[in-house]
Amino acid sequence: MQTTIKRTFTLPLKTVEILIQEIPSSQRSKIVAEAIEEYLLRKQREEALKMLDQFAMTVKPKTKLSAVEWLRKDRRSH
Repeated sequence: MQTTIKRTFTLPLKTVEILIQEIPSSQRSKIVAEAIEEYLLRKQREEALKMLDQFAMTVKPKTKLSAVEWLRKDRRSH
C-alpha cells in the first residue's frame, strides 16, 4: 500500500526562494505536507463550526437558564 504520492504544484517564486534558503532539502517535503495537513484540518474545523452555528440558530433552547445557572443547577444535583 502506497502512503505517499509525488505531485507537482506551482508556488510563487518568492515562496520557493524562502523555502530553499530557510529549510534544509531533507525537510522540505515534510514541512510542506504538514502545512497542507494543517490547512485542511483548519478548513474542516471551520466548516464544522459553521454547521454547528447554523444548527444552533434553528434549535430552540429547552431552558431559559444561562449556561452558568445551568451548570450550577447540574453540579448541585450530584
